[in-house]
Amino acid sequence: MYKDYEYWYKENKDLLEHLEHHDSLLYEEYKNIIKVLNYIKDLDPSEIDNDLEVIFDEGYAYIYDRFNYIKTCLKQDFIGDLHAFLKYEELFRYYLFLEDIADAFDREDMDTKVIKEAFDNIQNKILDTINDRKPFKRDMLEEFDIVVSSFIPSDKMLQTVPEVFNQIYDELLIMKDHKHFDKQD
Repeated sequence: MYKDYEYWYKENKDLLEHLEHHDSLLYEEYKNIIKVLNYIKDLDPSEIDNDLEVIFDEGYAYIYDRFNYIKTCLKQDFIGDLHAFLKYEELFRYYLFLEDIADAFDREDMDTKVIKEAFDNIQNKILDTINDRKPFKRDMLEEFDIVVSSFIPSDKMLQTVPEVFNQIYDELLIMKDHKHFDKQD
């Protein structure tokens, strides 16, 4: 799996660097997943326990899927024009966010039929806006937020994969810092 990831990373390095260079929201959303994957990949095999293997496998599967979607949209919908693509990245990000929230509902075994219908409706509006190259305002996303938040029960803490990996990244930094301090003693 690590070799597959290394190949994927090398294949996508230019796109990642371009997204980073343009302060892309998509890059910002996924950068900690990539950092966690790189961290685990670079560990000595003896340091990788079952938890880290699961984290790596889940993160790699997720980032692979998301970047395939991004690359497909960039290539097919924008004929490789990154600047044109980035004009709509907020909508792409929201589209993918809805996928993540739907997955979180599934993980919680919640009845999602009505939710999926509402999310499909929003995603169709997003795709129509992108495909027709319609201008959009932040108000559009705020309207979507109202709909989405109405489906999230107050007693549930739903987390997207990027949110989970942000926490993992923070924990790995803390562990790394503790190891550093342990070496100083």
